[in-house]
Amino acid sequence: MVLPADSAWDRVELKLWVDDRDVVGSVFAEGPGKDPDQLLGPDSPLLPGAEPREVMLAEAVCSWGCCGAVFVRVRREGVEVVWDEWRNPDDPGLSLPAVRFAPAQYEAELARADGMRFWEWPGRTVARLVRTRLAAEPEVLGRWNCGVHGATSLPDTRDQVELLFTSPPWDVVDDHFERTGEFAEFTQFRLRSPATWEPAEIQAERIIAELRDSDPRPRAEVCGGYTARR
Repeated sequence: MVLPADSAWDRVELKLWVDDRDVVGSVFAEGPGKDPDQLLGPDSPLLPGAEPREVMLAEAVCSWGCCGAVFVRVRREGVEVVWDEWRNPDDPGLSLPAVRFAPAQYEAELARADGMRFWEWPGRTVARLVRTRLAAEPEVLGRWNCGVHGATSLPDTRDQVELLFTSPPWDVVDDHFERTGEFAEFTQFRLRSPATWEPAEIQAERIIAELRDSDPRPRAEVCGGYTARR
């Protein structure tokens, strides 16, 4: 884990070391490694699924479409987990060998990394707890025709938790596009809550209770969305 103070990009980064080598950093210097909350956890994209999946491990600070990113394919082959087909859209010459892992050791290491939370500042812990709760209890926001789209506490605003949500829920928007090929209208909101040194669990529970008890849209700011041309 690389914290903002030690990151060239002022970000929290997950560094992936294979055989004592920073495998991504050795071939990519245009941006940070992805946030650990995007790569770890029970739904980690690094866990092999029924089908191979491509995972972004690092992205240019501008965007991957501008200056590239590092992707790897994660799959299961027999009794091994395999990383292969490395690519950077901005560097056709990227070449890294396939890496093979023993599944039990691989999954244990991902779980160990996910469990190491000593580095989190209070706001980030609260954001993670809120994000996890809302993912497990979609009805909290669902009663207001909303769905969680993210929760974070940024390095330069550590005394705040930012909740992003959409109305209607993003899965409704995504499903509409999958069925029709057309964008559905939606609004994205940002709701800020203060973060203190009070136990994170208490703060998270308070935020969840407020979301459950009243429609959050009137007290949130609009920060995105899509409206069809009339």
